Amino acid sequence: MAQARQEIEEYQAGIAACYEEFGLTPTIAIGGTVGIGYGGGEPPPGFEELAEKAGLECDQRVPAPAIWVAPQDEAAYQRMLDVRECLSAHGWPTPQPPSFATWKEQEFPWTAYTVLIDPEITPVANQPTHADLRELMEVCPQGGTGGIGIFDG
Repeated sequence: MAQARQEIEEYQAGIAACYEEFGLTPTIAIGGTVGIGYGGGEPPPGFEELAEKAGLECDQRVPAPAIWVAPQDEAAYQRMLDVRECLSAHGWPTPQPPSFATWKEQEFPWTAYTVLIDPEITPVANQPTHADLRELMEVCPQGGTGGIGIFDG
């Protein structure tokens, strides 16, 4: 998990620096993604075009962490199980995941994190706060196509 955390931190720093080159203000989400904003309300003229251009350029320059783009194979499934076990060890148990055969066929594969924040599965009163998620994602970095990113504020 330490290697996954390091890859995510390097990605965040690289993407944030790239967005800044375009004059944009990056915001690092809980979970590793990096967004850009403009302070709310209507976007300023040209913002959407600039954001799209920056996104394409920065995605080309800064590769996503390997754990985010790994194929949905048995190793990725085992990693998902490891993350689930880590969350449980830190006081956040989740329901039993689907079998490997079912999991690998899902467009958005099951993850313990998505279960934790899904109000249809976990009542809001039992969901982790943003502070909880920030702490959990430090010790139990997520991976794969089902990852989440939550922005503070």
